Amino acid sequence: MFTSEASNAGRTPKGYRYTAAVKEFALTLHYYSPQAYEYCRSILKLPDPSSIRNWLLNANIDTSFLQSVLLKLQHKPDIEKDCALIIDSMSIRKQTLYNSHTGKYDGFVDYGPGGMVGEHTDVPASEALVFILVALHSNWKVSIAFFYVDKVQSSIQAQLIRTALDLTADNGIRIRSLTFDGVAANESMANSLGCRMDSVDNMKCYFMHPSLHCPVFVILDICHMLKLARNTLADLKVLHNHDGGAIKWEYIEKLVKLQQKESLHLANKLSNVHIQWQKLKMKVKVAAQALSSSVADALLFLSNFHPDFQDVNATVEFIRNVDMAFDILNTRSAFGKGWKSPLRASTISVWESQLTTVAEYLSHLRAADGQPLPYHRRRTFVLGFRVSIQSIITLSKELLTRTDNSFQYVLTFKFSQDHIECLFSKIRSMGGFNNNPNVAQFKSALRKLLVKQQVSSSAASNCADSDISGAIFELKWSKRTSPMDDQRFECLESEPALTMAADVTFSVVQNNIIYYIGGYVV
Repeated sequence: MFTSEASNAGRTPKGYRYTAAVKEFALTLHYYSPQAYEYCRSILKLPDPSSIRNWLLNANIDTSFLQSVLLKLQHKPDIEKDCALIIDSMSIRKQTLYNSHTGKYDGFVDYGPGGMVGEHTDVPASEALVFILVALHSNWKVSIAFFYVDKVQSSIQAQLIRTALDLTADNGIRIRSLTFDGVAANESMANSLGCRMDSVDNMKCYFMHPSLHCPVFVILDICHMLKLARNTLADLKVLHNHDGGAIKWEYIEKLVKLQQKESLHLANKLSNVHIQWQKLKMKVKVAAQALSSSVADALLFLSNFHPDFQDVNATVEFIRNVDMAFDILNTRSAFGKGWKSPLRASTISVWESQLTTVAEYLSHLRAADGQPLPYHRRRTFVLGFRVSIQSIITLSKELLTRTDNSFQYVLTFKFSQDHIECLFSKIRSMGGFNNNPNVAQFKSALRKLLVKQQVSSSAASNCADSDISGAIFELKWSKRTSPMDDQRFECLESEPALTMAADVTFSVVQNNIIYYIGGYVV
């Protein structure tokens, strides 16, 4: 910014020249708040808003498949053309607006020009159905289609999926998987495409690509399955494993109350938020912390001496299996450790064995009335984990062991719906915050996000993602990287040590926690 200010000093506004970093900053700031941008322009030499509008003309998009985006993808290297297709819907405001450019009203159900799926209707749209591609061997991801819908039918959605597969194949992109959440319409859509998801015994988790004639594997979003596992246990209160052991939500509630009573935590993050989760039921973090290995460790520790935690083995086993499956199916970094490490060819026997064990364990769960959970009305998370495990095992083994362009590792986070959830968070953040945009605001936000910027998802969104990629119409500049700060800080003088009263006594739980913390500090 200072370099730009210095270089433009003494020039007239029409003679201003901006660096790539300044343009990127201008696009981002104007996206968040045009008023804040105007204020900054009164102090700094920034591009005129009309210049920003001209830059956005490169991203000319309209309802349906984004042909300009697909053309850009043709130039990707072949190793980067293996992709995951992720679909989801975002709620929008039911509002009709007159479009002066087309002379028509916008805001109705719209599948694009030409009546690809059906004729335009008079029904106001309540959702925007979005398709995005996520590269499995690179860090790019981009929206390729959007439609305005109102409770879209599974048959129409299946037709849109087939069209997406054909169009991407025409542009050299190989879609290897399809990710969606666990709603009934999506399950029906998968069956229409050629899968079998209504039976655990005869499950088929893939369908054939209409153009490439290779399998496209279906994956139910793991984060949604984790939340459904928590919801099922909390609502039903009791489940039973294959040995008849009782899996009880009550133990998690008792653990929270005990930690509040003792004023210390047994190395976990449980609080009232986790047992009164209904208001935060969409937060992945809340579900992940409730069914984490640290909670299982705390329950197992208390079973050694506390009378309220004597039969927790079945609950601990359930938590550990769900937590392990979530970690393996949500690996984000090539440098992850333990179950969070990426899937590699050298460890196929390890992660395949563990995932298969979890799938079998979940298939034998029963409700309190004895009904097998895979056939219960709350079966979605069991089927979701089984389908995703089978799909990811088969696809990952193929990618890791194929002859041409084999992967060194597979990051299973690439199959997550978090990518599209973060896109929705960015769309809602345009102009400050708009939780219910209309069709014009949605289209404007999506177009801006396709041009190079630094917009990030909200910290209050349902999932965490620090990745700011998603632009395909990018200006050719290098991101500025701040040099590592090598400054050494001197240690502050230590405070006087606190003295402990001699007559203070602690409970068994408090003594163990203090002993654990003391050993960790030393």
